[in-house]
Amino acid sequence: MLKSRLVRDSFLAQISRRYGLPDRMIAHPSQKPTLVRQEKQVANLFEAYVAGLYLFYLRPSTAYTRADDPASSLPDFRSASNEATATTSCRTHGQALDLLEQWLHPLFIPLADWAIIQLREAQKQIGPSGAAGGIDNTHDERATGATARLNQHFIVEEGMQPIFQVVEDAPAWTIECRAIKKDGTV
Repeated sequence: MLKSRLVRDSFLAQISRRYGLPDRMIAHPSQKPTLVRQEKQVANLFEAYVAGLYLFYLRPSTAYTRADDPASSLPDFRSASNEATATTSCRTHGQALDLLEQWLHPLFIPLADWAIIQLREAQKQIGPSGAAGGIDNTHDERATGATARLNQHFIVEEGMQPIFQVVEDAPAWTIECRAIKKDGTV
C-alpha cells in the first residue's frame, strides 16, 4: 500500500512540477499546453527523467563534469566522497543506481513518512475489527471473488476488462470501477 501511494501519478506529477520538468517538455507547440495539464503525462516526465539519468550514468564516455550532467539543475546529490565516481562515467548498473539513490532517497523518505501517517490514520478509522463503521464482516465474505467474476464477465461478454482506480480525496480504501460495454455505455 505504501509503494502504491509513492508511485501514484499525483505524487510523481507534484515532484515533476517542483523540478520544472513540464517547462522542459519537448512536444509540438499545439500539444504542449494540453500535455502539461495531464497528471499522467507530467508524472511520466519524472519517470522518464530518472530513467534518462540512469542511462546517462551508464554511458561509456570518458568523463563528464557537473555542467554536462542532466541533473545539474537539480540539487547536487553527489557528496565530496563520491567525487571520483562523479568525474568518470558509470560503467556498472550498481554505480548508476548508487548515484540515483543519493538523490531519490532523501527525496522520497519524507514522502514515505507522510504516506505512513496517512495509512495509519486510515487504519484508525477502520478500527481493530477490520470493519469500517461497524459494517458486518459477512459482507466482505460474500464479496470474495466478486472482482474476478466481474472481470471474467466483461472480458468474455464485452471484450475488455473493467478499469479499477483509487479515488483521490475520498475516504480510505475507496476504489472506482469503470466497466465499458461494447455499445460504449459505462
